[in-house]
Amino acid sequence: MNKEYVLLGGLLWKLLKKKVTLWYAHGRTDWILQVAEKIVDIIFTSTKSGCRLNSPKIKIVGQGIDVDFFAPVESSAPNHKVFKIITIGRLSPVKDYPTLIKAVEMLVAEGVHLDVSVVGGSVLAEDALFPSFLKKIAEEKKLDSTIHFLGGKSNQEVLPYLRESDLFVNMSHTGSLDKAVLEAMAVGLPVLTCNEALEDVLGNYREILMYPKGNYAALAKKIKMITELSSIKREQITRELREMVVKNHSLSDFIKKILEIMK
Repeated sequence: MNKEYVLLGGLLWKLLKKKVTLWYAHGRTDWILQVAEKIVDIIFTSTKSGCRLNSPKIKIVGQGIDVDFFAPVESSAPNHKVFKIITIGRLSPVKDYPTLIKAVEMLVAEGVHLDVSVVGGSVLAEDALFPSFLKKIAEEKKLDSTIHFLGGKSNQEVLPYLRESDLFVNMSHTGSLDKAVLEAMAVGLPVLTCNEALEDVLGNYREILMYPKGNYAALAKKIKMITELSSIKREQITRELREMVVKNHSLSDFIKKILEIMK
């Protein structure tokens, strides 16, 4: 799963006649990936934007989501007094949390009652100060009682938060298919994203469930649109989003696809 390992061990594995495969799902293409492509037999990726090389070695297999674990409970209409938003991911500038904060600020000023959960912590050393930076922005905008930074959570801990929420928002600029979005869809949440890797995944819903990167006003407008959905329309969207994940990104089919390609 790390392209650097291919450079470190790939030639040895080739001498030992081992089949070498790489999982890569990121919008960035650098020289390490380009060299690794020459060594490996297969590159597995989640979507066409997950590996932006021109190579016959690339095989698109989707993601592997445990759709039995990430499953909805009996649905109920959102509490229109407080609309619950959740976002999950590492706290890093590339995830563009300030856009969400600005969108929430606009909506609160319009009288929309929101409760926002941010799940995740900093992972890289250079991002160590980013959580405190985000909290300071929220405090300065007087949103500290609206936006809650919950830190990192395991899958088991995250599931109840997903099931209690009304909307999942993804602001990532990585260009890769974020598993957290698919997990939210599997649980039965509508999602909003700016990530181009979701364009094909969302299909006919891309127009209503995507917004331009960094455009907090557009995001705010989309959030308000979701808050105003009828129960019938909401149920239709969430049902079809889960069906997309079950059909194209279930863990069992994911494993079968990989094994079939490796034969």
